[in-house]
Amino acid sequence: MYRRQPSYPGIIKPSQLIAITFIVICFFIYNLTSILNEISTAAIIDDNKLISSSTSNVVEVNSIVQPIAIHQHGMTPQSAREQKIKMQKNESFCLSKLPPQWFKKLPPRWFKQSSIECDKSYNERRIASSRSPPRKIVDTNNTIYFLHIGKAGGTSVDELLGNIFKCQHRAYIGEKHYDYSYIQQQIQIKKEQQSHLRGGSYNDKHDEIEADVITFLRHPVSRAASQFYFSKMLPWAKKQNASFLFQTFDNYLDTPNKTWFQPIFDGESGSDFLTGIFPTSDGHWVASDGKETDEKIYLRQNKTAACLLAAQRLEETVWFGLLEDVDRSMKLLQITIGLDATPVLPRANKMQYPNPTEETKKKISKFVPKDIWLYEYAKRLFEARWKYYIGNCPYVSPELPPLPDFG
Repeated sequence: MYRRQPSYPGIIKPSQLIAITFIVICFFIYNLTSILNEISTAAIIDDNKLISSSTSNVVEVNSIVQPIAIHQHGMTPQSAREQKIKMQKNESFCLSKLPPQWFKKLPPRWFKQSSIECDKSYNERRIASSRSPPRKIVDTNNTIYFLHIGKAGGTSVDELLGNIFKCQHRAYIGEKHYDYSYIQQQIQIKKEQQSHLRGGSYNDKHDEIEADVITFLRHPVSRAASQFYFSKMLPWAKKQNASFLFQTFDNYLDTPNKTWFQPIFDGESGSDFLTGIFPTSDGHWVASDGKETDEKIYLRQNKTAACLLAAQRLEETVWFGLLEDVDRSMKLLQITIGLDATPVLPRANKMQYPNPTEETKKKISKFVPKDIWLYEYAKRLFEARWKYYIGNCPYVSPELPPLPDFG
């Protein structure tokens, strides 16, 4: 007869021990991948905390090297973290070498979000048809193009941004005057270069080339006065003994047979820069693509179409400022390029001249209806971006001002 072996409570049999060990090993192998993923995620999160801890209370500074780009290069989380910290230290060190008066720390109370009221009058149709919010420069690696409008503070902006973007290792195209057609030409050249590298086709999404366009505007009336008095100091005017050298601005405006129209040329305050319709002749002070196209001829003749295109391209800019609203313009610049402190616009080309009278302002306005209209739209667009970035309001494209009657 079969005798059952006696059992002793509390004692694990060898067969049970082997089974338990096998189960533990299987459980550990099954969860090993999850454990490694958690470790990697924690490293990236800690890295992001390190970056965000150095930012101000108002602006969140984005990392210079994005995690996605790091993994594409096959870097480990540890090496990626070290690379980002190194680049941030290099950028901070570079920025610290710039003149300290170019930056200022503003207390958070200087920009109170509670003082900004979001506009609730927009209906659902307008919200649905609104354009996408402007993207930040710090979120892209695109080449940055500065549309430098004459006598609108552009030399000061160029000096400031040229140094900041150099510290951020960004491709920045400034230091000269060019219009939008020049930007389009440069983009096309890059596409053709990529097309050559890829065997003759750039239809692939990887070949899409975008540009981050920025600009700085000034009210057309004050810009015209500045242009007039600045031109008196230029060598060509003195060499030619130009008649306007001996005139006041009012005398110049009242002269019936002018041969020089630059201060009051409609388009010099921004609209022709954005539409890209400056003369294509060699040696013109504004660079273009050098091509005279049917579209350019049409836009010069159809001023309404030119206004609408200029407004569209102004809304597509990643940043623009207003010389009459420098402090807020610099605050929006700080946000879009991801700085801890607010930049201060240095003063270049300092010049003093008589302020135009109200009568003079009315005279000038008659010469530049396109630019006056564009500046009015720019103010509305500026407020929309201010409410979006500072007031935390939903972004809604502003309405266009009534178009001028060009006759």
